[in-house]
Amino acid sequence: MQDYSIDQAVFPKSVVLRKRTRDSLSGVGRNIGALYGEAAARRLTPISAIIAIYHEKPTDPKSVDYELCLPVAGSKEALEGLGTIGGETCLR
Repeated sequence: MQDYSIDQAVFPKSVVLRKRTRDSLSGVGRNIGALYGEAAARRLTPISAIIAIYHEKPTDPKSVDYELCLPVAGSKEALEGLGTIGGETCLR
């Protein structure tokens, strides 16, 4: 058995392109691809990995409420209207 530790860290604040949906778990990959496609169309540059937020315990794999957040960079105009995520303490 591998040992691991859990500690607290401040989750970095980022501007994100986000999509919240109710979909199947098998649809996550399709939605990730769509999010990267939208980022490219808006001339946004992904700056780290996608963050998945589950808004409920996924008990039915055919219907899960989740949100995908892609941290991005871009021009001031391209970032206008996007949300932020992070800046809080979390466990890692």
